[in-house]
Amino acid sequence: MSYWSVVQIESRMLYPRKQDERSVGEHLLGQAGFVSYVPRTKTRRSGKTIIAPLFSGYLFVQIVDYWYAIEKTPGVLRVLRTGDEPDRLPDHVILDLRKAEVGGFIRLPKAQALIKHGDTVRILTGPFRDHVGLFDGQSVQERERILLDLLGRKVRIELSHRDRIEKIANAPRLS
Repeated sequence: MSYWSVVQIESRMLYPRKQDERSVGEHLLGQAGFVSYVPRTKTRRSGKTIIAPLFSGYLFVQIVDYWYAIEKTPGVLRVLRTGDEPDRLPDHVILDLRKAEVGGFIRLPKAQALIKHGDTVRILTGPFRDHVGLFDGQSVQERERILLDLLGRKVRIELSHRDRIEKIANAPRLS
């Protein structure tokens, strides 16, 4: 019976390009007989198209009978495990990611259209819950960036995809 697992790779040592996860997965693991999956995102910044893995440094591998050869593949750091066995991902995780693809790329939710750069926002969920800061746009992975005033200075944090924010009504907009 086959199942999906997660593999951590050391892409900087092997390949100088941004497609590292795909290179290790499609070429090296494929040659060893493994099926791999690297969900990717595609964004436009300053007129350039940026293609990046959704989970930088990680890829998914389908394990059928054996898995030890995965860790012997150049560029692979480790198979994520519980004890001596690889962690098993539920099949729906891969299916959900593939359903979210449009044209071969994961479509991530956009930042709330009403929130603009410099708006004052409140973080509603996550480790920074109830903190107030300035909306600072989105990262390449389209995660919201917030400038928080911590220890007397502005610190940029990047929120998880699960974290939510809200614009504070009638707050002055800073640029």
